[in-house]
Amino acid sequence: MKHVIRSLVCLLAGTTFAMAADAPNLMINGGFDDPENPAKYWTYDYTQSQNSNYADNHTFVSILPEFAGHKNVMKMDINWMKGCSGLAPGIRADSPLIPFEQGCRYGITLYIQSAFTNNSFKEGPYHIYVQGYQWKPGIKPYEHPSWFDMRVRYKGPWMGPRVGWAKTWTKISGDFPDKQLSAFAMQNLKAVKFISVHICGIMGAGQLYIDDLSVVKLSQGYTGGKITEDDRRKIKQK
Repeated sequence: MKHVIRSLVCLLAGTTFAMAADAPNLMINGGFDDPENPAKYWTYDYTQSQNSNYADNHTFVSILPEFAGHKNVMKMDINWMKGCSGLAPGIRADSPLIPFEQGCRYGITLYIQSAFTNNSFKEGPYHIYVQGYQWKPGIKPYEHPSWFDMRVRYKGPWMGPRVGWAKTWTKISGDFPDKQLSAFAMQNLKAVKFISVHICGIMGAGQLYIDDLSVVKLSQGYTGGKITEDDRRKIKQK
């Protein structure tokens, strides 16, 4: 019953936003415009995590004052040794964490441009998706949490094309979470307190540029009832 009430609240709130001329952007510093620190609340230095795969990740990420007509742009330098051909997980960045409201869905947009000089794979050279987080055990909740105090609990679907790359500024969009979820997904989503957009340059060699990340609340929330392949197998076994 609580879930139904939350969904109705989200639906009404989302409808109000949809009627406005511009739905409010819930993302913090999505355009790298903070006057004192353009990268404020973004995470791309993972030294504190003690994960050797990302020990020098921050040396491949920077904020440019201007690029291709956009001011304040994140640049990710991708190379073979840090991509999948080098058996490493790529160059990554995680957006600021924003509160997740149970029962609600969110629309995500951002602009990307890439300049890859070598990509023999028939798949996009980047991964972009939303991740849901919960607090790590023992951490007392606080405002604007550090990525290092959170634990991934839910992974959303991929955003944008999975083939080719954007040679000019291209708008990528997606929703989180899906409209209809399985019982397992619903259970995991209950623990999610914050969401963040995960960006990873995973293949080829070149540069990936990111700007103007926006997250808005959608007019309709998510529902359960999705039947997965595992559910079908269980039904057949009964």
